[in-house]
Amino acid sequence: MSDTRAEEFARAIDCLKSCQAALKRAAEASAAAADEFRKLGDVLKGVDLSAVNE
Repeated sequence: MSDTRAEEFARAIDCLKSCQAALKRAAEASAAAADEFRKLGDVLKGVDLSAVNE
């Protein structure tokens, strides 16, 4: 494999690692958002919303 080809593969691997890290951060953020929505749901369970439609 030529140096140029090796360099291309090295750059591709670096890009894949960056993508993997970004996907991991996105998954963590998504999980955190889902947790916050669950908390909101728990809070809203105790709220009387019957007056909202009046």
